[in-house]
Amino acid sequence: MGAAALAVLGGMPQLGMAIVVVVLLNGTFAFVQEHRADRAAQALRDLVPHRVTVVRDGRRQEVDAVDLVVGDRVLLEAGDRLAADLVLVEVHGLRLDEAMLTGESEPVDKAGGDTGSAGCFVVEGEGSAAVTAVGGDTRLAGIATLTGTVQRARSPLGRELDRVVRAITVLAVAVGLA
Repeated sequence: MGAAALAVLGGMPQLGMAIVVVVLLNGTFAFVQEHRADRAAQALRDLVPHRVTVVRDGRRQEVDAVDLVVGDRVLLEAGDRLAADLVLVEVHGLRLDEAMLTGESEPVDKAGGDTGSAGCFVVEGEGSAAVTAVGGDTRLAGIATLTGTVQRARSPLGRELDRVVRAITVLAVAVGLA
């Protein structure tokens, strides 16, 4: 915006307006991209259930998913969504839909000792599992983190804007000194 002001003061109002338009367009595109990344991260957070059935102190109880800790014994049945990364302990015809992590279109048969990841669905069967990772340590959280930290290369418009701003700044300073 400083370069636009200098261009107007230097007697080049058209150039100043062009710089303002490019800066506003660049800001709009950056805002839209940031908003989309936030929505994608929220969609990933919504994939984790809010309540989970666990066995604690020898009795079955329902707890908030955020209260899960590593080592908890989680009970699974058809229709459940996994709230943490797990190692299956006991299974009875258990099949998981892992499409969101692996891209597999078919549910996967699971056996004792296999793993399950947060966000995956129990398609059929039942079982129990020990929690191995919660919150930010899960595979799903790793994906969400990647979504928020991907650095995009500067667009051609952004690079050209930088070049124009540098040129106008040098020109304005030179005219000012002269």
